[in-house]
Amino acid sequence: QYEAMPLATRFHVVEAMRRATLAANHELSSATVEETGIGRVDDKLQKNRLAAEKTPGPEILEPVAWSGDDGLSIMERAPFGVFLSITPCTNPTETIINNAIGMVAGGNSVVSEASKSGAKCTLSLTHEYTPSVWTQELGYADQMKHKFIFGGKNTLLGWMELYNEPRESIQAKQ
Repeated sequence: QYEAMPLATRFHVVEAMRRATLAANHELSSATVEETGIGRVDDKLQKNRLAAEKTPGPEILEPVAWSGDDGLSIMERAPFGVFLSITPCTNPTETIINNAIGMVAGGNSVVSEASKSGAKCTLSLTHEYTPSVWTQELGYADQMKHKFIFGGKNTLLGWMELYNEPRESIQAKQ
């Protein structure tokens, strides 16, 4: 189970995700602008880089303890479960990168849905770049294969079906 992996392993996974995103940044940015017809490649390059480099990872999950006259309190963050993430057509790859790093760093699973005009680049990101990081660079394919999923509904009815799914713990809507 990924949730049971040591926090140090999550650091390695997130770092590999960051490296793979940065390596594929130009291709992802160009594909996004071409598919959606929105934005400029230079802006997408900056947004993808920002998402890859600045999205908080497992470093913010360190346990915190407070002690005083009234006793000891410990805050330890734990996974929530499965997230549903609906990405906008304006920033499909940046949103996927941000959600993938943040949610996977926390030990959660993500079902990602894209708008119709961002579906191709989202599918490319979730099926080509992200899994290759886990498989080739890290060797965590078995533990990670169900952590990040592209649902492929791409319709309002499909989104509502996932939104109302009782197993979806939290919906992250942009």
